[in-house]
Amino acid sequence: MEQNYTAKVWQEGDWFVAQCLEIDIASKGETEEDALANLKEALELRFEPQSATSVADLKGFRWFARSTQKLGRNNLNRP
Repeated sequence: MEQNYTAKVWQEGDWFVAQCLEIDIASKGETEEDALANLKEALELRFEPQSATSVADLKGFRWFARSTQKLGRNNLNRP
């Protein structure tokens, strides 16, 4: 199924930025056409079905977490 999206394009310094207004995705390019082409590719990748290419061998890896502070609603934004 084909979906249409709206893009906003503006220039920032030497670059053109293209942003999809419906989805939080943006890209840039040296020309407006490049920025739009890069945005199209980013959208295609965003909606490409996920597939695993290999399974990592995790033998020998140690998983650990260091935390001195329990995260709660009151301290999520604190450094």
